[in-house]
Amino acid sequence: MNRMRTDQEMLDQILQTANALNVNAVALSGSRAEDRAPKDEFQDYDVVYLVENFEELISDLSWLDQFGKRIIVQEVTLGHRRLYLMLFEDGNRIDLTLCSKDHMQEWVDSEAGFTVLEDKKGIFETYSPNPERFWIHPASETDFEKSCNEFWWVSAYVVKGIYRKQVIYATD
Repeated sequence: MNRMRTDQEMLDQILQTANALNVNAVALSGSRAEDRAPKDEFQDYDVVYLVENFEELISDLSWLDQFGKRIIVQEVTLGHRRLYLMLFEDGNRIDLTLCSKDHMQEWVDSEAGFTVLEDKKGIFETYSPNPERFWIHPASETDFEKSCNEFWWVSAYVVKGIYRKQVIYATD
């Protein structure tokens, strides 16, 4: 395995790639954007690129090679966004979201918080994270009853799985 790139090397690569692609703005979300989150070697880089040339970028993904040699890649479509979940041979991981600047509110609404890394056009100036939407609220009586009902309903599947010696089924 290659030497794991440092945080600064990864951030430099993320910004260099953004500049090469003429990305409008770049933001970091997830645990790396949260000062109180515990830091460890398993943290990934949750990054969004706000772009004008969305269709062009998703039609030819050769530009992803700029980040390094990937050993696993997963592509996910969420609404008007495209995610590229990439694990590199040096152990670093980037969860990169491509988002048209026309649909950036969709991305902002999906995040508890973020840190703007680059925004030459001031696109993020009118947007701010809303962590309150992720705060836990007490369940209503109806929600509690539904949760209890689901628990007891699913528990029958656990018993069935154990009886049939289907441990994975029972665990799931």
